[in-house]
Amino acid sequence: MKAIHLFLLCILTALYLPVRSQSIPFQDRPSNPIGEDVEILSVDSFDIGIQSIIKLDKEFEESDQKVPNLGVTHKTWILKYTIKNESFEGTKFLQLAKSSIDQVTYYFPDKGSYDSLVTGIQRTIPERNIDSQHYHFKLDLAPGESKTYYLKMKSADQIQAPLYLMSGQSLQDKLSTKNVLFGIFTGIFLVMFLYNLFIFISVKDKSYLLYVVHLLAVYFTQITLTGFGFKYFWPTSPQVELYSVYLFSGLVGITVVFFFNGFLSLKKTYPKAYKITSAAIPLYIVATLLAFIGFKHLSYMMLQVIVGSVAILLIVLLIVMINRGVREARLFLLAWGIFIIGTFVFVLKDFNILPYNTLTASGMQIGSAIEVMLLSFALADRINILKKEKEQSQARALLALREKERIIKEQNVILESKVRERTEKLQKSNEELTQTLKELKSTQAQLVDAEKMASLGQLTAGIAHELNNPINFVASNVKPLERDFNDLMQILDKVDEIAAANKEDSNFAEIVKLKEELDTDYLRDEVSQLLSGVAEGAKRTAEIVRGLRIFSRLDEDSLKQANVNECLDSTIIVLKSHVRGRAKIIRNFDDDLTSIKCYPGKLNQVFMNIISNAVQATETSGKPLDERWVKVHSYQDSENIYVSISDNGCGMNEETQHKIFDPFFTTKEVGEGTGLGLSIVLGIIKDHNGNIEVNSTVNEGTEFLITLSKSVAPRL
Repeated sequence: MKAIHLFLLCILTALYLPVRSQSIPFQDRPSNPIGEDVEILSVDSFDIGIQSIIKLDKEFEESDQKVPNLGVTHKTWILKYTIKNESFEGTKFLQLAKSSIDQVTYYFPDKGSYDSLVTGIQRTIPERNIDSQHYHFKLDLAPGESKTYYLKMKSADQIQAPLYLMSGQSLQDKLSTKNVLFGIFTGIFLVMFLYNLFIFISVKDKSYLLYVVHLLAVYFTQITLTGFGFKYFWPTSPQVELYSVYLFSGLVGITVVFFFNGFLSLKKTYPKAYKITSAAIPLYIVATLLAFIGFKHLSYMMLQVIVGSVAILLIVLLIVMINRGVREARLFLLAWGIFIIGTFVFVLKDFNILPYNTLTASGMQIGSAIEVMLLSFALADRINILKKEKEQSQARALLALREKERIIKEQNVILESKVRERTEKLQKSNEELTQTLKELKSTQAQLVDAEKMASLGQLTAGIAHELNNPINFVASNVKPLERDFNDLMQILDKVDEIAAANKEDSNFAEIVKLKEELDTDYLRDEVSQLLSGVAEGAKRTAEIVRGLRIFSRLDEDSLKQANVNECLDSTIIVLKSHVRGRAKIIRNFDDDLTSIKCYPGKLNQVFMNIISNAVQATETSGKPLDERWVKVHSYQDSENIYVSISDNGCGMNEETQHKIFDPFFTTKEVGEGTGLGLSIVLGIIKDHNGNIEVNSTVNEGTEFLITLSKSVAPRL
């Protein structure tokens, strides 16, 4: 009986064991992979053709996985499957639901031979037969027909082959569902991005900025792994798709470390842990760069190992921090733990430890979506913690401030009176010092002015006095000398007349001979010219002396009626030797100029300073001597007398024009000027209740326009 029971049990077991059929019946099953019904072969070169593949038909091995996991390898994998259409009518498709395979070639029977369709990442989205990141192959099977197909694949990263049979309608429904899920996924990340970006702009907390950057890196990593990045962001750039998974995976790791360190203030609270986590950043950079220099397989494996190691390290650190009472670490651990679980599910699926299905394939996306939401809550909770700590700190500070306020109030009573007394003394001293400084500057300018004018007046007065006597002597003797010379000429003329009448007389003959030898006609002309020259020289010298006497008036501090033209003339005469060989003085005086009450000596000083500066300005301009000029122009109207002194010198810019009347300001070299000349000029013009204006253009020239009132008397 036992033998019979055992026999029956074996029969029943055999009946229920799955039996591999020679062909796969086509059924519309969009969620059931057909991996267990395919055969697999690995070869060394992707260049193998269909005929060579058919010859290796006996070397194919049966698959025992619903989703064949072919690992990370340099080999080329070939999948063989035979599909029989028993009764289904309509469009039929085979879907390879893996977007990150570098090269894919689909071989399908056509008229007794095999044709091929080449696709893979190198084929852009618009070039594919269906607008999708996955690969879809149309099956041309009539009811009752059976055909064998081959798929050849090669990739630098993990190769998995989730194959599905489905109708055209089911394919559209599946693609639509995935698009909806992608929209939900994108919406979650977009909301989190905008929300936390707004908070960062509001509170300026660096943690929110790090979180936003991390969120972007996570989002682009997930859409790269699912192929939606290729479909929607760079559909015509296969090269971007080839390297995006390595780039964004590395960025996720780097931003996680930065966010983790910043969110938990690891550098201040746990310096050793900060150094350990920061050490992962260069590892991520190296792993990412390996992909860009051609070591994609190594880069992929290295990133997998680093991600797993960093995940474990952060979990350990978070647990330690929670045990030490760090509240922020709790939500971070929850968020990070969920993301790590999703990541581990995704990685274990790659290593064929977990089966390939919708949950394991989407584990990282689900985990990352939950992670970003929980991290956002953690940041919000962190604000509450910081707010509470701030309130406690403010309360402590308030108590301290109140105590300080009490002490300060007691001290203020004493200090206020002392400060008030001291302030009054300082204000009084400051006012006195200001007034003293003002008076000192004014006195200094007046002393310099008085000393210069006194010295100049004494000098010119002395020169005028010393020259006046001899010049008067010369001028007064010229006329008598000329008269006596004329008398002598009359005598000589009479002698000539007598000698001419008595030519026979020997005595008169000697006189005629002597006259011819001495050339008395020439002597007469020469003496006349010499007398005229002496008279002219005496006249000019007398004019110079008169000008010096006018310029050096000893009554310069007395208010008197004077003609401005005379002041200008005397100044120009005094400056004649100073101006000669440097510039040309052009006079343009109004001969009918009205005399006004003024201080003539002080006006002479005004005109001398301005004309001297004008001459120097023309010389500084570098123009040829015959082109340099200084114009002195006087004119009047019913109320005022105007004196314009202009030149064609180097001119002044606006900044210099604003400063020229300031005491001690000068543009001359050190030792050439004191900077008081124009300051004194301004003071003298103001004493005359007048006005002085300056108009100047760089490299063109300067004009000083002086206005003197006819009716308003100068101040005493």
